[in-house]
Amino acid sequence: MTQAEIVALRNERLRNIVERLAIFEKPFVEDLKSYVTTLRDNEAQAKKEADRIRLLGDGTPEDVVCKKRGLKPATPTYERCYVDLAERRKKSEEQARLQAEREANDPFADAKKRCASIGIKPKTEAFGKCVLELTR
Repeated sequence: MTQAEIVALRNERLRNIVERLAIFEKPFVEDLKSYVTTLRDNEAQAKKEADRIRLLGDGTPEDVVCKKRGLKPATPTYERCYVDLAERRKKSEEQARLQAEREANDPFADAKKRCASIGIKPKTEAFGKCVLELTR
C-alpha cells in the first residue's frame, strides 16, 4: 500500500469519526469543519507527493540505478527496470537470510572458519580432513 493510499484511508476513517461526532456534538461543528478542511488539505498534499514521486522517482537504490541507465520515471521501461531490480533485491535478501540460517545451524561452522583461516582452501580434501579433525 502506498503512502498516499495509507493517508487516504486514514483520512477516510477520520472523516467517518468526524461525521459521527457532528451528529452528537453540535457545538463543535465549526471545529469539525476546520478539521475536515485540514484532512482534505493533507490528502491533497499526499496526492501531490505521490505525483512527484511518480514523475521524479523515489530515491530508492532501484530508482537511482534505473535513472543511471537513462530511463525516465513514469515510463513503462522505467517501471519494468524498477520492478525487476526490486525483485532481484528481495531474492538476494532472502538468499542472504537463508544462508545466515544455514550457517547458524551448521555444527561444523567453527571448524570450517578455523580451517579457512589457516589457509586451507574450502571444498578440497585437505579442508574436509581439517574440519573432521577439529570436530573430533
